[in-house]
Amino acid sequence: MIGLQSMMLELTILALMTLTVIGLAYYRHTVAKQQDFHLHVNETQGVTQQTNLAERLTAIDKWGKILTALTVVYFLVLAGWMLYREWTRGGASFG
Repeated sequence: MIGLQSMMLELTILALMTLTVIGLAYYRHTVAKQQDFHLHVNETQGVTQQTNLAERLTAIDKWGKILTALTVVYFLVLAGWMLYREWTRGGASFG
C-alpha cells in the first residue's frame, strides 16, 4: 500500500478543496434564506432586492459548479495516480 506520508500534500489539497465546496454550499444556503418567493410587481424596492439576490445566487451557483467539478476531477486524477503507482510497484493483484 502506498504510504500516506508521501501523499500528505495531495490529500491536504483535496481536503481543502472539499471543505471549500462544503463552505460555499453552506454560504449559498444562508443567502437563499433571504429569498422572498412573493412577486413584487408595484414595489420598486422589492423587485430590486429580488433581482440582486437572484444575481448573487447565480454567481454562487456558478462558482459552486466550477469548484465541485475541479474537486471531483482532482480526486479522480489522484485516485488514478495512486492506483497506477501501486500497480507499477507490483503490490496490487487484479486476478
